[in-house]
Amino acid sequence: MPLPEILTGPGAGVLLDALPALVWVVGPDGLLAWANRRWHAYVAVETTVARAIGWRGIFHDDDHPGMFAAWEASRSSGQPYEVTVRIRRGSDGCYRWFSNSGHASPGPGGTWWIGLCYDIHEAKTAELAARQAEERWQRLAHHMPQMVWTADPAGSVTWANHNWTAYTGQSVMDVSGDGWRRTIHPDDHDRTLAAWSHSLATGEPYAIEHRWRSAADGSYRWFLGRATTVRDAAGRIEQWLGTTTDIHDQRGLRDDLESSQRRLGLALESGGLGMWYSEAPFRGAIANEACKRHYGLSPNDEFDPDGWLEQVHHDDRASAVQAIAESTQTGRPLDVRYRVAGRDGVDRYVRVAARVT
Repeated sequence: MPLPEILTGPGAGVLLDALPALVWVVGPDGLLAWANRRWHAYVAVETTVARAIGWRGIFHDDDHPGMFAAWEASRSSGQPYEVTVRIRRGSDGCYRWFSNSGHASPGPGGTWWIGLCYDIHEAKTAELAARQAEERWQRLAHHMPQMVWTADPAGSVTWANHNWTAYTGQSVMDVSGDGWRRTIHPDDHDRTLAAWSHSLATGEPYAIEHRWRSAADGSYRWFLGRATTVRDAAGRIEQWLGTTTDIHDQRGLRDDLESSQRRLGLALESGGLGMWYSEAPFRGAIANEACKRHYGLSPNDEFDPDGWLEQVHHDDRASAVQAIAESTQTGRPLDVRYRVAGRDGVDRYVRVAARVT
């Protein structure tokens, strides 16, 4: 079959052989009619043999459907096509990835196809490896007990795991951008946005406790939101990786504890009882207002754990120190009485009872 004029003109073969690509020409019968030297060197199959075995002996079996579908679509539309395929290397039987593009050209007997195959094996294998790593990470994230999510450097959420969808009822499409804000309790919205905006502006880790609405019943539960940056080799932020952890029960226990402490404090204050706590006797001590009054201090004065002995009446210091030492060594409850020389100039008798824990 005579070749198109573009292949028979002066210097055409030299030019096509010089291209850094596998160049092929297919005739109106759909079979290989010509190929450049690079094509023959790589495939290691003569044109006549290639016509006999067809394309299936050259391209990877898994790539045939996509390649032929693209070709048929191009034949119908007359538009060029480009597909990524694996081509068998004749020297060792290995397959490498190529970008295979072709376009139609009129010629003797009908439509001819001229194509180029550029080797993209390294880039394609790197892309596949990155995709596999991303898929493995997403599988891991889907099995984590928290809501896991990612966001771009501007703060728009780009992905969320199944737990997010199950709790909020939002799909990945719903959550994209700033759609996640619709699930935040109205009373927590402004401070959440402020914290997130601060992290985006500074790159500092994001951390906040706020309430999220459940799609199941519309109730709100407390969650701890955290996020940190993922940066490239130059230190530029590529994305944010975040988790949202249910802390509702812990938050309830903490609130109950704080409420109990407030009630205890009120009871002690109303009874005029001083209370203090320290890691060791009077070291790092925390004292309530009543205790400060006993030492002649105002509510805003710091309770000085290192200077307490100086405020004990000099006649009572030895017995006070001995009682504290014995309680510390034996673990028995402390019960000691002594006079305090207050900063206000008034001596007060106090009874100190404590338990070592």
